Order: sequence, then structure tokens, then C-alpha cells
Amino acid sequence: MNKFSLRVSELLNRNKINSLPVNLEKIVKSLGIQIKRSELEDNISGFLYLKNETPIICVNKGHSRPRKRFTIAHELGHFILNHHGDLFIDRARVLYRNTVSHDGIIKEEREANRFAAELLMPEELLVKELIENEIDIDNEFELKQLAYKCGVSIQALTIRLTNLGWS
Repeated sequence: MNKFSLRVSELLNRNKINSLPVNLEKIVKSLGIQIKRSELEDNISGFLYLKNETPIICVNKGHSRPRKRFTIAHELGHFILNHHGDLFIDRARVLYRNTVSHDGIIKEEREANRFAAELLMPEELLVKELIENEIDIDNEFELKQLAYKCGVSIQALTIRLTNLGWS
């Protein structure tokens, strides 16, 4: 079990989450993190910052539900993995999720993306769903339904399934 899977498993167990979609708000709240939905520039999905020692995940309210969920999970990854931002605004440490995040150039962004994928689509729950519902991953309609159930984009689901060796 890798460090991401182990941390995800701990979060799911601690919050008694054993079905899809993963309840992000419950996890975030259990860690004392607040979620703020704001109007942001379209190329900024969200960011993590501290205000009076309280961690806050700010997410672009104009983005789609799957994008917002991935952003929250991504920023939670920064928090859980103890990443530290280098941009300070009003003395708050900030980590942004934007177009650079998905390029995979920065190690911390790759790690936060991997954490987000594992949190939103935990292997055990994903495999259970695939087997119990006899989902044909080559069937676009069934794949869309599974992505919707996970609360993620088809692209995120496809990448996750590929990384798990399902395609």
C-alpha cells in the first residue's frame, strides 16, 4: 500500500465512508478545514490557505461539480501531505490549483492530483462497484454513469482505471 492509499484508507475509515461518492465535506469538516466557494478567474480552480491558523479550501464556484470535487480533494491532498506554498497573501500561506496543476510539472501538484484521484475513487470501492454492477468499462454509457456516481469527470475516471490496470 503506497503512502497515498494508506492516508486515504485512514480518512475513509475514520469517517466511516464505505460507499461512493466519497463524502468530501464530511472528511474536510472532520479535519477542521473550511470550504469557501468563490468567484475566481476561470484558470484558477481553487487554493488552500490559512487564516488565523484555520485551513480554508477556496474553490471556484463557477466550475462543474466534478471539477469542484477534484479541486477540494486536490487541496486536501496538499494539506494532508504537508505541502507548503511559496505565495503569501495577507500573511496567509497559499497553494493554487490552476492550469499548471494538471501538467504534472511540479512534484507537489502531481502528488496532490494522485491523492485526489485515490480519495475520490478509492481502489476498493471502485473495484467493488465495477464487479457488483458488472460495469463494462468499454461501454461509454456505463463509464459515464460510474463517473457520475463517483462525482468525477470521465477523464479522471479513465486515468484512474488505467493506473489501476483496468484498461
